[in-house]
Amino acid sequence: MRGMIVAAAICATLGWGWADAQAQAADTVPSPSVSAPQPAPEPGIVIVRNGKARGATPISNPGSWVKTADYPPEALREQREGVVSFRLIIGPDGRVSACQITASSGSLALDEATCRLLPERATFRPGLDAKGRPTVSSYSNRVRWIIPQQPVTSLPGSFQVEPVTREMTYVVEPDGTPTQCSETENGQPFPAELSRSPCRVYDKIKPYLDAKGNPVRKRVTILYTVTVEDAPE
Repeated sequence: MRGMIVAAAICATLGWGWADAQAQAADTVPSPSVSAPQPAPEPGIVIVRNGKARGATPISNPGSWVKTADYPPEALREQREGVVSFRLIIGPDGRVSACQITASSGSLALDEATCRLLPERATFRPGLDAKGRPTVSSYSNRVRWIIPQQPVTSLPGSFQVEPVTREMTYVVEPDGTPTQCSETENGQPFPAELSRSPCRVYDKIKPYLDAKGNPVRKRVTILYTVTVEDAPE
């Protein structure tokens, strides 16, 4: 199933104060209220043989799955926005057993937050097979992460960006398992409780392939640097 979950958030340290999560099929956000029309079933996921088969359907409002306070702090600091496309695997008990990113937002923090939050909050009526029995099915949707812009006059006078260098490294094994995750800030270990490395968020991620299409082991390094220097006169 496809639709759009919109997560608008405010960075508290900057004094911003508006947002809410909204599900919708269009790319625009008409208001901060929550609206979650039921999207149409995704073609090809469920095969109906005798009228009893159906895909998993949300019990709770998809617009409530992602909230203002969920915006990752590092994404706010970096002013990252984007759309995360995902697929949830739903078991016969209606619970989410896995979350897969089908299209990245371009921000690791936003992708990780999406698949960390949805399995905890999304609730479903399980899909049914051709005989009307609960079965494994899937649900697809998107989350749009948006930071509303506020007038500069609303920012506190004490706001100041400090130089910082963040580095995250991890290895993607041929089977998609993330290993050897490491994260530092200004050369010092980043607090483990604040880390959002793949080792903490994902059991499996999409593996890399060689020229022949075979899974290979790859090391990923993500660098984020803020510099402050004298401006020319």
